[in-house]
Amino acid sequence: MGLFKTIFMAGAAGITYYSYNKYVATTKSLNSIDVNIDNIHDVSINLQHIKAKIDLKISNPSVYNLGVSTFDLISITEIQFFNKKNGSFIGVAKTKLSKVVIPAKESIKLKNIQVAIPVQSILENTNFFLGNANENLKIVLIFKVLGKEYLLNSE
Repeated sequence: MGLFKTIFMAGAAGITYYSYNKYVATTKSLNSIDVNIDNIHDVSINLQHIKAKIDLKISNPSVYNLGVSTFDLISITEIQFFNKKNGSFIGVAKTKLSKVVIPAKESIKLKNIQVAIPVQSILENTNFFLGNANENLKIVLIFKVLGKEYLLNSE
């Protein structure tokens, strides 16, 4: 009985150690991700908001893989857009992206993400839309990892 208990405790300690290291590696990877808008298309305008589809390029410069090796426990639940110069809100994309795989030292493109931008936001941020959007844009990805939310800023 003592041998079984020892083997069980060693196994539990090994699983705990592996899970903790995986959590630390995933957190490091999330903190190093770079996000940029690659394309804007299918724009529609009405009196309340502008809707568009965007393609995002997400780069993982870290040495850690994100995705399959994390058992798909990572999901992007929301993408928020802000004016980098003054911090004001521009728009949001609600997503349910859970099959995101970003290998170490590589980039992926997420295509056709529906974004809504309130007209009031455009009026308040005219200087943003007149310049280079990628230079003036702060993108915040909201990730859910094992039930806990993380905010990832593009700056």
